[in-house]
Amino acid sequence: MKQHYEPVAMIDQDEDLKRALYLIECGLFSQFESGGYDILTSLKNPHDPWMTVADFRS
Repeated sequence: MKQHYEPVAMIDQDEDLKRALYLIECGLFSQFESGGYDILTSLKNPHDPWMTVADFRS
């Protein structure tokens, strides 16, 4: 799966995942801290060694 891992495509196909990432992006969980964008960048990176987005449903 690593050779064909496309987290952005997976995010686009999953409304629940898209909403969860939006909540991180809008700062809901980090109202007094910045850094949510680092998480988003990591999750959307096709070279994420843990392929985190692929595990969202499980």
